[in-house]
Amino acid sequence: MFYFLINRNALITSILQGELCHKGKVWQDGLQVSIKRGRPYPPFVFLDNQGIIHSYDTMKDAANEHFKVSAKTLQRSLKKKIGNAFIINGEDYTLLA
Repeated sequence: MFYFLINRNALITSILQGELCHKGKVWQDGLQVSIKRGRPYPPFVFLDNQGIIHSYDTMKDAANEHFKVSAKTLQRSLKKKIGNAFIINGEDYTLLA
């Protein structure tokens, strides 16, 4: 006897599609897309000193795109925060989420 494990959504979409999808994939709109694994990270949302709200998908994206520093540097400044306020590159920011 042989058996294999399959994700519930992959099984349901394969039945509806009429074809078994590849390992780690699920059918979506006639195409096979990868199954996302693990917990999703919450968005990284903060307020700058001018009152503008910035939102990024991950903390790493915010570090690279907005602050122009490494993710490790941003992590260090967040460890030193007081309440929700943190300082990086000499600017004050407030963490919202």
